[in-house]
Amino acid sequence: MSQITFLYQLQTIDSEIDRLTKRIDTINTIISSDQEIIKSLSSLEDSNKKQSLQLKSLEKIEEEVSRNKSKIKQSEDKLYSGVVKNPKELQDLQTEIKSIKNRISDLEDEQLEIMLVLEDIDSEVKQKNYYHQQLIEEKTKNNISLLQEKKELEIDLQKQLTQREPAINQISEDVLAKYNHLRKIRSGVAVAILDENTCSACGTSLTSADVQKVRAHDSDYFCSSCKRFLFSG
Repeated sequence: MSQITFLYQLQTIDSEIDRLTKRIDTINTIISSDQEIIKSLSSLEDSNKKQSLQLKSLEKIEEEVSRNKSKIKQSEDKLYSGVVKNPKELQDLQTEIKSIKNRISDLEDEQLEIMLVLEDIDSEVKQKNYYHQQLIEEKTKNNISLLQEKKELEIDLQKQLTQREPAINQISEDVLAKYNHLRKIRSGVAVAILDENTCSACGTSLTSADVQKVRAHDSDYFCSSCKRFLFSG
């Protein structure tokens, strides 16, 4: 069997190794990429922070309402206890109670506004949390599938690597050196096929004399344009 035939076999093996390796690298990138989940989590955390701030505001208002109600009770107890006799002091107590009640009314209005805002935020948090969990479940499911595919690809890759060594052993060092050089500068393809008297890699047409050289399996024949080895099959 001629050198060019072994070169073509090696090219076929190397092209498959390249394909398998590229797909394995792509799978590794997909599995390690969590950008969408990270973005979803960040959005959920923002909504949780808004929710927390509103709850704290509501808690402060409730505490202030409670304090003011205690003040009202103290003032009313004092007002109706009969201890205070001075009309001016009685009037001041009534004024104070009225003022506190007005403040409580304002606070309760604020409470209502916050509660309405919280309803919207609660719904937002619920939706974002559901979406985030869906992303995690989908990611987990996809990763399981990708890992299975990766396992099968690695088995195929090992088979190709095993087949590569015997092919290399049939090629002389100088021809192999040319092949490896061409692989580096020609996007991994060092051997092209003669396809209806043209180079399958670059489309250059060959003369009848050159076609005969290729068909004679001359390993020293290169495409005049892209400089790749040509194989006639």
